[in-house]
Amino acid sequence: MGPAQLFDFNLMPFNSRVSAVDSCDHLITIYIDGHAVQACAGESIAAALLAAGRRVFRHTSKTDAPRGLFCGIGVCHDCLVTVNGRAHVRACVTPVAENMRVVTEKSQQPWPDVDGDEPAASKRDVTAEVAVVGAGPAGLEAALAAAEAGVQVILLDSAPQVGGQYFKRPSRATESIRRNEVFTPLFRRLQQAAALRVLTDTLVWGAFPDEDGWLLTLHGPEAPVRLHARTLILAPGAYDRPIAFPGWTLPGVMTAGGVQTLLKSQGILPGQRFVLAGAGPLQWVLAAHLVEAGAEVLAVLEATPLARLLRLRHLPALWGQAERLQEVWRAWRTLRWARVPMRLGWGVIRAQGGDEVEAVTIAPLDDQWRPQPLRAETLIADTLVIGYGFLSSTQLTRLLGCIHDYEPRQGGWIPRRDAWMQTSLPGVFAVGDGAGVGGALLARLEGRIAGLRAAHDVGRVDANALTASTRNLWGPLRREQRFATLLGELFTPEPGIYTLASDDTLICRCEEVRLRDIRKARAAGAKTLNEIKGLTRAGMGRCQGRICGPLAAQALTENTSPDRNQSVQELGMLSVRPPIFPLTVAELAQASPQNKINSNSNPEMTHLKHTPHSP
Repeated sequence: MGPAQLFDFNLMPFNSRVSAVDSCDHLITIYIDGHAVQACAGESIAAALLAAGRRVFRHTSKTDAPRGLFCGIGVCHDCLVTVNGRAHVRACVTPVAENMRVVTEKSQQPWPDVDGDEPAASKRDVTAEVAVVGAGPAGLEAALAAAEAGVQVILLDSAPQVGGQYFKRPSRATESIRRNEVFTPLFRRLQQAAALRVLTDTLVWGAFPDEDGWLLTLHGPEAPVRLHARTLILAPGAYDRPIAFPGWTLPGVMTAGGVQTLLKSQGILPGQRFVLAGAGPLQWVLAAHLVEAGAEVLAVLEATPLARLLRLRHLPALWGQAERLQEVWRAWRTLRWARVPMRLGWGVIRAQGGDEVEAVTIAPLDDQWRPQPLRAETLIADTLVIGYGFLSSTQLTRLLGCIHDYEPRQGGWIPRRDAWMQTSLPGVFAVGDGAGVGGALLARLEGRIAGLRAAHDVGRVDANALTASTRNLWGPLRREQRFATLLGELFTPEPGIYTLASDDTLICRCEEVRLRDIRKARAAGAKTLNEIKGLTRAGMGRCQGRICGPLAAQALTENTSPDRNQSVQELGMLSVRPPIFPLTVAELAQASPQNKINSNSNPEMTHLKHTPHSP
């Protein structure tokens, strides 16, 4: 599951702390560049670094540019450090441990070289009737619905605990507050589901057709190497939509999801003077969180103009959303009380600084969200939070060869599905924000429908029982779909926001490919994203195009067609190859050749052998 959903926060008081030890129940000692530092047990390395006053985590190999925490959920790979001798560890998703040795790549006091962790002995294959990937709201509901129907289910998640971004563990400062009232009964059901096995700390790095279903290749301290399943339910979530502008790679520029994770799970303020820029209710609620945590919020910039927000045709979609509207009202009231400037129709156009953010330039936007620099202002700030919505994580559905459609108002490229959430491949379901951004309530409904249908398909639920168990789900599903459509219409970025990038602006953060390189490749005849990838290396870095792919597509279509969406669809998607997350050669070697895994096969052809199930 990706970042916190739109409107899906609860306002809770946070202990404002810049030191990770201010509100810990259990302290441990770690070593950062040879210096002993106390940290909260269970928090991330990134949180510990920020709490210790470290915002620059590394410097790039090509241009020696400073990098720090950006996405905060393991997507962008900007926060890499060396841990116990192992290089290229993502600080944002790796928890601290007693006596852990963390070395930044620019450290002047490195630890002596030590051997990295030895690969675990190859574990036996496991099988399941249904495998669910992702333990956020959608995945939890899917796994529980199937398991409670008697299906043998294995639930997988790369995080140390279930819940995804939405149900993340609250920080120590908020431990006394009752955990989300929705998660508690879900977790209780999880413990009681006898047919359900949960594997956390487990990375799914590949997915392939198998003789009797599907094969997942796994990596983790307790994970089997391979999982064979008759049916897959994919719930990978979403991540913050990247927007490139001068200075967006500076430490101190962070996504809304990353900042929210630090506050909600770590109790960490990643700065002191904040500017928030983006579109949608997430940043308003997040700004209220920051104010309550003691931060100084200089401005909240909402790109959507007031006239669009007040269109009467949107009113029917608000029916039944009183709780969410109240949440935004509480956030707005908090910001008004704190005298935080809230500017509609404004956005960021530049971040400035040496090794980190020192100032932010903002300006009003026109109807197409193009900046009007003649009215620009500069604010002295150390942290810029950008939140322009989310993109669906589709690496697994693309790797399997599911048909995808480009739906910019639903999260970009999303898998085509029938009414039961089944993709173009029978036996492969996609649910939640990874199949179209819509929030936690919609994700839970989709997960339950998919789980029940999967139980029917493996023979555990008959047709009458399936009809009866889903009868009351379709009405709420349509209501949440209408609301998701409304959010997409209001807050999906207009094309003008992509004109912020200049020729010298980085588009690919991993390989340091600039906009001028993309334009040169287009002028040389490149017509697809994969051709751009081959000519520039954009998309070949550790994030595998998750960040730069959408930006490169927008750059290629800026002058090509009046129908920009059609142009993006014609460019296609970047090719996906296993492993979909970086692994060492030793880790890959655990998947032995006897598996019949063939990474040179073309799984995209498999959809020609099947037709989608009718609803």
